[in-house]
Amino acid sequence: MRQVWRIGIAVSVMLASVTPSNATEQDYTVQEFLFNYQMYGHQEGSFLNSYFYGITEGISWSAAVAHSDFEVDIYCPPDHLAGTNQFYFDILRNYVQANPENKVQPASTLPVVMVRALQAYYPCY
Repeated sequence: MRQVWRIGIAVSVMLASVTPSNATEQDYTVQEFLFNYQMYGHQEGSFLNSYFYGITEGISWSAAVAHSDFEVDIYCPPDHLAGTNQFYFDILRNYVQANPENKVQPASTLPVVMVRALQAYYPCY
């Protein structure tokens, strides 16, 4: 139980650290992020592309450490998964469409919504 608590703290710190200051405004929502990313984020080197890449990489590394060090799975992807930003964006977009309450969440919660999307896409049985 103590290991799970430590993992929760570590993931929370990681998620808080990847949130850009301009995404913490309450009027910028997950839906607006999805729209802006779809319009402009695919451009190599764009802020949105880099930001989203940082979120997915941070989550991926956190999941790997949780699995290897604590034998706890945050989500359960197949072995040797190498997803692109577009692949992860599609997972996020589909999750938000299926769970529309996430559309109005502040964009600062995007890392948490992404973890939930990955958990739904790669459930642990």
